[in-house]
Amino acid sequence: MNNIIKVRLNEFWASYIANGVEDSLENGEKEIIENTLKIIGVKRENCCDVLEDSHFESPFYPDNEYSNYVTYVFYEL
Repeated sequence: MNNIIKVRLNEFWASYIANGVEDSLENGEKEIIENTLKIIGVKRENCCDVLEDSHFESPFYPDNEYSNYVTYVFYEL
């Protein structure tokens, strides 16, 4: 069985992280996402779920902003 990693990230990143769709990202946001995922130690391609538990929160990772955050689930490979 694969282990999973659950992490709280900006809900507006879901379409990019889960589906690879960059259309809704602002300038420089893709780099912030990629850097954040690198810090966590996961790859975007290993995202297996985005939970609908949205709450306004303060950021935990560098360069992130106050926003609505949801739980992303990644396979740990």
